[in-house]
Amino acid sequence: IVDWSPWNAAMRPPVLVLLVMAWTWTRFNYGFSSVAQPRHWAWQWWESLGSPKWVCSPMIDQSERAFRLLCRRYGVHLAYTPMLHAEPFAVDEGYRKTYFDAWTPVDGENGKDDRPLIAQLGGDDPKTMLQAAHHLEPYVDGIDVNFGCPTEDARKG
Repeated sequence: IVDWSPWNAAMRPPVLVLLVMAWTWTRFNYGFSSVAQPRHWAWQWWESLGSPKWVCSPMIDQSERAFRLLCRRYGVHLAYTPMLHAEPFAVDEGYRKTYFDAWTPVDGENGKDDRPLIAQLGGDDPKTMLQAAHHLEPYVDGIDVNFGCPTEDARKG
């Protein structure tokens, strides 16, 4: 229990924010039931990727295959594609061929030199995101959903 009495009304967090924070903390620590649920599936997935230690995060218009392979040469274990816009990716084959570069394996056994690979999808429509994800599913090890980018600050670097 937090004593808010020293705070004036303007500084006090809204009750809804406190409730959301409490709910989030509870769900994170105890799951959606009253009994604690271990999150083994998440660790199993991470271990299936080889438990990567070094990750090259997605960068707007910067993490194409050549850059990912260069990063992997210097020790990166897991890499992301540049952010793909879900709407054109879901419906436009030309967009898919232009902006996604992992359709075919590169040198090495079954393209293992650019794996594990996570594709980042940006969008705001669940149906479109799902349709785009279905196109990517056979070619990547995971899909990162981006709801808040790109911003002009991110594009500037």
